[in-house]
Order: sequence, then C-alpha cells, then structure tokens
Amino acid sequence: MAGKVRATKVEYEIRINTVFELLLTGLSVGNIYGHAILCGWGIGYEQVRKYVQEATKRAIVALEEDMEGVFALEIKKRDLLYRKLFEGKDFKGCLEVLKDRSKLLKLYDETTRHIVEVKGVSDGGMNIDYSGYTDEELERAMRNVRKFIDSARNRGSSGEGADKQGTSEAKP
Repeated sequence: MAGKVRATKVEYEIRINTVFELLLTGLSVGNIYGHAILCGWGIGYEQVRKYVQEATKRAIVALEEDMEGVFALEIKKRDLLYRKLFEGKDFKGCLEVLKDRSKLLKLYDETTRHIVEVKGVSDGGMNIDYSGYTDEELERAMRNVRKFIDSARNRGSSGEGADKQGTSEAKP
C-alpha cells in the first residue's frame, strides 16, 4: 500500500460523476477501468467496480427522489390539457384525458387474469393463476418462475434428470 495516495473528497466526487457519465454512454466496467488508467487515477479494477456501484446507487436514489416530482408534473399536465379541452368543448378529448389521468393515479382496478403455463416440468406441466395480483406481485412471481425454470434447466444439463426442454409461455 505504500506509495498509493487516496483521492480527495473532491476527486472522488468527480470520479463518481465521470463513471456515471461513462455508464450512460454504455461503457462496461472494463472500459471504464481503461479510462481510469488513461486519466492516471492510479486505482485498480476492483476500485473501479466500487465506483460503478456507487454511481449506480446514487442514480437510483436520485431517480426515486425525482419520481414524486415527475408524477405530480404528469398529473398537472393532464389537468391543464383537460381544462383546455373542456374550454374548447372537446368532451371526447376530456374523457380520454380523464381516463388517462385515472389510470396514472390507479383509481380503477384493472385486474387482468394472468395464467402462466409451464411446460416440460417433471409433473407434466402446471398452470398458475395470478389474477388479482398487483403488477409488483406479478413481476416478483414471474421472476421466481423464471428462476425455477432456469434451475430446472441447469439441473437437466448437469445430468440430474430435469427436463431440458422446459419453456414458459405467458397467456393474457
């Protein structure tokens, strides 16, 4: 460790912002590491990975903070559009804006019946009824189904007897 100099807080912040910008351009961690070498940052690959993690974490926090304002702005845009359409006596347009605004606010339950059919599972397949799930619950359930399918495929490819031709089809 002798000879290595820690970045100052200002340098660290500049590097995190630079890494964030490089991530936005689509560069990989390896490419960002190359950039760090060219810039003489004097850090290793693992430190670049930590910078990438920090930049990503900050981006997520900023997005979450911005979403409340963005959401309020979108509602206000619809309110303005509705008022202008109403003044112009475009009642069909008003109805469309109200529908869109209500959908954005999730005022109505638009429960859709979601059936997932999993084929090629050792018990001959299965149907899972996800009707009534929220979007978040449905996404979580679908991730779990995909993990199950992937693990079954991996077991099958390693000779543990799982059906390697398992597929997943979502039916609305």
